[in-house]
Amino acid sequence: YLTNFANAAAAFGHPVLMTFDHEMNGSWYPWDVTYAGASTGVTPAQWIAAWDHVTSLISAIAPNVSWVWAPNIEQGGSAVSAFWPGSGGNVSYVALDGYYANTGTTWGNRFRSSYRDVESASGGDYPFMIAETGVPSTDPNAVAQVDNLLSGARSVGAVAVMYFNKGAWAMTTDMESEFVADAG
Repeated sequence: YLTNFANAAAAFGHPVLMTFDHEMNGSWYPWDVTYAGASTGVTPAQWIAAWDHVTSLISAIAPNVSWVWAPNIEQGGSAVSAFWPGSGGNVSYVALDGYYANTGTTWGNRFRSSYRDVESASGGDYPFMIAETGVPSTDPNAVAQVDNLLSGARSVGAVAVMYFNKGAWAMTTDMESEFVADAG
């Protein structure tokens, strides 16, 4: 499976950003240390070994793949440092996944601490991005929160923000129009 996947990525012939078992420090995926409240038996060392195996195999076949190491923010997840695969671990970008939860959410109280921990674990030597995020579109403060999220990402030099635009965490057309107008 991995070889076939790598061959397909190589055949694509363009840059590909890829992650493996993202949000590994959470508790909602089977590869997390705990899943649905029970121990999965997956240790951080085992997760790192799996990361190394998958990224090495695919990278050997598809040099156009860049790897994004993407833990969840530590609110709702455990410390990111235990899952850092090391500087030789096929990491091209470091990232965080995290969502604004309510009207009171800001970059400072949602991402700042986890960002510092990602930078500390990685030595600050990798480009940073937000790999998954969103703001509840039903929140009356949503436009200001999107602005705050993007301003926060900009303040740390994020090279990309992947924003979910479907479901409860969506940017409405009005929010998008207002943001574009503000960005000029």
